[in-house]
Amino acid sequence: MVDMQLQTLSFSGKTQLAELGLSLLLLAGLFYWLYIIQPQPIDWSNAPTLQQDWNITTKIEQPSGIQQLYIENFTPYPQTFTYRLLDDYSQLLTEKAYLPSPVMVPANTKVHAADYIAIKNREQKGIGFTFLNHTYAHNTNNIQQKRYVSPIKKEALVLQAPNKEHFKPWMLKLNSHQGINVNAIDFDVPIGTPIYAMAAGEVVSAYEDSDFGCPTEECVPYGNELEILHEDGSVAVYAHLKQNGINVSLGDKVTAGQLVAYSGDTGGGGAPHLHVQIDALKYSDSSDTTVTSLPLIFIGENRTVIELSEGDYINATSMTATMMNRFNRAYYH
Repeated sequence: MVDMQLQTLSFSGKTQLAELGLSLLLLAGLFYWLYIIQPQPIDWSNAPTLQQDWNITTKIEQPSGIQQLYIENFTPYPQTFTYRLLDDYSQLLTEKAYLPSPVMVPANTKVHAADYIAIKNREQKGIGFTFLNHTYAHNTNNIQQKRYVSPIKKEALVLQAPNKEHFKPWMLKLNSHQGINVNAIDFDVPIGTPIYAMAAGEVVSAYEDSDFGCPTEECVPYGNELEILHEDGSVAVYAHLKQNGINVSLGDKVTAGQLVAYSGDTGGGGAPHLHVQIDALKYSDSSDTTVTSLPLIFIGENRTVIELSEGDYINATSMTATMMNRFNRAYYH
């Protein structure tokens, strides 16, 4: 009888322990859902005032219905803008102010870019064009594949890279790099990591006033960024930088490998990391000229070529990173 009571007590204790463990697991899952997966309210009171680098406006003349497109560049460097006419409209080419896409807008200038009028006998609904993108890039031909200096010298995990087909099961399936950002790379680095110029060029944009960020796209405009224009007309973008973390000034000439900034966690993203990409105009005989990002291939020590995939480590020195790279290249590259 005593043995039976002890067995019952023992079984009861194990049951309670299991129930407690299950409860803690459920609570942890609930906490993860509510406070990590679910977006939290953003305290916009801490958001800085944004600077305006450009503006696009339209005006419709009456009674003709002609739509006028104006583009204004507020910066001290030329910017290139791309736009496209919607299918339901035709271009009125008789206007002398007409500028085909892409439009190069000089520094601190407003241009009358284009006039539109609806196709004859077709009802006009809304604005007849769509704005695509803008950039400091001004290459006149498609840029061939190049190799760049690594923007960081420390070991770092690649959080996001363009070759999605090499996705590893243990990596988060991030997909914020689309459109113009398709070839961008994100590195998992702590705040204050030194950043080096991927190629020589001139600083055409440097914003470092923000100390504001959040995980959603709403905060993207609040990220600190550095842009360097290269000799071939492409422009390098270094994003999510630390507040007051840019080491160069507007107009400075920089060399490849020069220290230019420090990483941070400003803008959209939710965690400290470095976002890099190189933008350029992409020309095509069969479609509109667009702004795109170029594939990034880096030069390592002893002139070795480094092509990165999500889940790889750049500058691998630790045993874990080295073994992970060997595994990735054996099974995923």
